[in-house]
Amino acid sequence: MKKLALLLAVIVALFAVQTGIATAGALEEIQKRGTLRVGMEPGYMPFELTSKSGKIIGFDVDMMKRAAKAMGVKLELVSTAWDGIIPALLTDKFDIIASGMTLT
Repeated sequence: MKKLALLLAVIVALFAVQTGIATAGALEEIQKRGTLRVGMEPGYMPFELTSKSGKIIGFDVDMMKRAAKAMGVKLELVSTAWDGIIPALLTDKFDIIASGMTLT
């Protein structure tokens, strides 16, 4: 299970670098800060949704928890309206988007 979590963290980091989302040293910055900030629009069940208590839950949340744990950092979920999720990423409101999205 530990190997799976580490593999997931590496895949997330590589995806961010390959897509141009991450700048050089982004992983080091996240580890120095101690927090992985993840943007999501919690309205796409079962991937991410808001529970009755107001907590964001779902598959994407579980995946990001494992990635953050493998990186040795805390997880910060940033709830963002869908139409502003990419602009928020580009202005460094969070480090990565984990919300159901396609290339188009």
